[in-house]
Amino acid sequence: TWNGTLTAPNLRGQVDLRDVNFVPQPELDSITGFNLRMLTRDTDFTIDTGYGAYNNMPFTLKGTASLVDFEQLTTDLRLVSQGFGSLRASGSVGADALNMDIRIDTLMLGLFEPFVTMVDTLDGTLSCDLTLRGSFEDPEINGQLMSRDLTVKPTLMDSTIHGGVIVMTFEGNRVTVDSVYAAVGPGWLLINGSLVVDDQALSDIDLVLTARNVTFSAENLCLVTVDSSHLTYRTTPEGYRLAGRLELGESRLTANFPWSSILPWVVSVEEVPPDYPEMLRQTALDIQVRESKKLWVDNNLARIRMHAALAIVGSVARPTLSGQITIEEGYILYLDRKFDVKTGMVLMTNPNRFNPEVNFGAEAKVTNYQ
Repeated sequence: TWNGTLTAPNLRGQVDLRDVNFVPQPELDSITGFNLRMLTRDTDFTIDTGYGAYNNMPFTLKGTASLVDFEQLTTDLRLVSQGFGSLRASGSVGADALNMDIRIDTLMLGLFEPFVTMVDTLDGTLSCDLTLRGSFEDPEINGQLMSRDLTVKPTLMDSTIHGGVIVMTFEGNRVTVDSVYAAVGPGWLLINGSLVVDDQALSDIDLVLTARNVTFSAENLCLVTVDSSHLTYRTTPEGYRLAGRLELGESRLTANFPWSSILPWVVSVEEVPPDYPEMLRQTALDIQVRESKKLWVDNNLARIRMHAALAIVGSVARPTLSGQITIEEGYILYLDRKFDVKTGMVLMTNPNRFNPEVNFGAEAKVTNYQ
């Protein structure tokens, strides 16, 4: 019954749903056998009974919600399933105030796979116990978040990241990355450090990434092997700095290119610079690529092995190279001829602009025609 006005509805009664089947979104599995009994009393709502199944996994839903002067929502909702974990959200939310407690216990991340673009596979569990205070514009978050058995298969990669563990601690505006660990191919990578957020922007960052024997591959594009790596990403007076060392193992560029596509590398081409985020424009690069002797170009244009001693400098938005690349062996294919490389060296001495000096010598056998 409705005995009131739009601003003061004074609702009384209940809503019953029985054996409802529906699909929340086209990409998702259907919810089947959904039953709900919700009691209403003015602006107070109580889910007395709620249950159903998602992807053949039964779940129950119970809780209360209340609208205070149509400006603040107070709620205590509990979603429990033996198949995909449980979630409880309690507290109040308003235009200018946030006071929520969120507890997630072993939530299956595979539920979110349809919503995550550029990922073929997403699996693992998520647990957290967080309090949110303040406002949406400037929230204070306290508690811990943990993900275990994380498996991610990016769409553009043949490699699968597996065995992942994420542990993060929240203290007001500070986020401590206790551990981000994952296995990639035969190796592993580890990230730890801290972040500080002020006025919805990163005011301080101190992260360390370590990797060993990590292999990334993408079919018909490339294979990259990182024998070892130690990188830091830190705040500086000028902005941010990504620095460290990178030791590459056997790596191959296998993507095919028409010769015309590499002409912009050797002629001056005016390009409109992309509009990168401010953080990337302010991130300086200083990464040393240590004595990597097994770098291959292996495609329709060439099969050559290179030895690189480089530094990646500039910024994330405008990276450039400094150092030397020596061609150790191989050949290139041009105009239906095979040219054996005798000497080859690329020198990059300008840290502000990619303008390499190329010294190259190759030979091919040419048949005499009468």
